[in-house]
Amino acid sequence: MKVSVVKIVLFVTIAVFFSVHTSYALLGNTAGKAARETIEYTAKKFGIELSKDAGREFTEKAVQFIAKHGDDGARLLKSAGPEIIELTAKHGDDMVRMCASHSDDAISFLMKNADGALPLWRQFGKEGTEMMLKHPGLGEQAVKEFGSGGLAVANKLSSESLNKALVLSSKATTQAEKTALFDAIMKRGDDVIEFLWKHKWKIGAGATVYALLKDFNDSGPVTGGGKVESRGPQNLPQMMVSRAWDKVLNEYPWVTLVFIGFIIVWLYPLLKWIWRLPGYLKNLFSKRENPSCTPDAERDSRLKR
Repeated sequence: MKVSVVKIVLFVTIAVFFSVHTSYALLGNTAGKAARETIEYTAKKFGIELSKDAGREFTEKAVQFIAKHGDDGARLLKSAGPEIIELTAKHGDDMVRMCASHSDDAISFLMKNADGALPLWRQFGKEGTEMMLKHPGLGEQAVKEFGSGGLAVANKLSSESLNKALVLSSKATTQAEKTALFDAIMKRGDDVIEFLWKHKWKIGAGATVYALLKDFNDSGPVTGGGKVESRGPQNLPQMMVSRAWDKVLNEYPWVTLVFIGFIIVWLYPLLKWIWRLPGYLKNLFSKRENPSCTPDAERDSRLKR
């Protein structure tokens, strides 16, 4: 029995139609089930009663949020709760993109500091927010102080040195001084900040950042490769001893008192002897000039009597 071409085409069309719609239905049910599980998990974690009006409102917003942002939206909702929906409504979809690019541990911090984190993320991407996470409270200031170079400065320094660098930069009187400080940081990192901070009192006494940078370069000039040129065979040992001594004084200030006490105890007998030395010499010379004052002369005088 021959089957007409029309019947074959009709049969294939119907099969494809039902196949497509069945697939869409299955996908819809899968997505709906995942969204429902996410919403129930979030409600339980953050104490939301879905049967009440607030719970129904949250469910409606959560469904729309997940439908728009997909897996990232579901993950953020589980991690941050309803607050991520509110912040996204306030700051836009960049809020989701920024938080989704970081681990769950960082999301809470970024949400609390969204006003500062989002500009960094928009300007530098993930590197900008990672700088903020590495230097809480300092990353934004670094960008304000050094411009686009703030990211490079923050990556070059520890948090302690970055804080000192911001203070030193604020004391620079011209943009040229700030540029010189930036160049020095990029070449020598924490070393230059340690030197400048140790001598920052000179700025209050009238010195400039330029002058301190010159002193630093004179103590060990920077070559094109960022290495310190040796001024002699004693340069490295002297530098090591100096740094070791500074570290001891900074971390163990009581050592200074012990050292001073030791010096005083050691010098006291010597100073006492020096103090009495003029009188001793005076007596010695007076006895030589006047022999009658010697002990033997006094003894002979007593015998005669």
